[in-house]
Amino acid sequence: YRMDPETGDMLDIRPRAPEGEEAYRWDWVSPSLVSVHDPSVVYLGGNRLFISGDHAESWTRTEDLTRREDRDEMRLMGVFGADVTISRNDGTSNYGEIIVIAESPLDAQVLWVGTDDGNVQVSRDKGRNWTEVSSNIGGVRNGTYVSRILGSRTGAGVAYVALDAHRDGDFEPYVYRTRDFGQTWEPLMANLPSGSVNSMVEPPDNPNVLFVGTEHGLFVSTDAGGQWARMP
Repeated sequence: YRMDPETGDMLDIRPRAPEGEEAYRWDWVSPSLVSVHDPSVVYLGGNRLFISGDHAESWTRTEDLTRREDRDEMRLMGVFGADVTISRNDGTSNYGEIIVIAESPLDAQVLWVGTDDGNVQVSRDKGRNWTEVSSNIGGVRNGTYVSRILGSRTGAGVAYVALDAHRDGDFEPYVYRTRDFGQTWEPLMANLPSGSVNSMVEPPDNPNVLFVGTEHGLFVSTDAGGQWARMP
């Protein structure tokens, strides 16, 4: 929704699929982002990324950036969901959606999205073309939920990603960094204790400092993810 600050009126700005096309898929809390480079530019995530250049008055859309998998046909803990849960897909109303949107603070052309079905997509031309780079991340199951992406101030091609595997019974704090637009990734877990990562912040005045929030606390690194200390 968009709210008029003078009247308090709320306007539903979510795009609708053209008649005859498959309905768009949305997370319960669909991610949105106002560009740090231009406040008239707004991004909204469904199964596609929607881009507005006029304060969400109109939208253009990307291709479907998810894996396009049918949740009803996926196995949960080795069996189909109907065999172990009250609903075949474990209660998920939609699946295959963008969970997080990020942009480079240095280059408005560089965009990132992460999806609940494990895709990490990067665009270097403001959403016209995309490259899927999650397959370049090692040490974690392919298809793991992408909880956060953070564009870094240290370079247009530098970004951090956090993956959440707790749905697979894996509570490791998966944090990675790329310096080359996702072609290679380095793990930054080091001495981070168990607990899925839910947030990441890089302060604007010191790119060597990185904060992450996990299920069990707030942690800080003063060497860009090399080592971590728990905040009191």
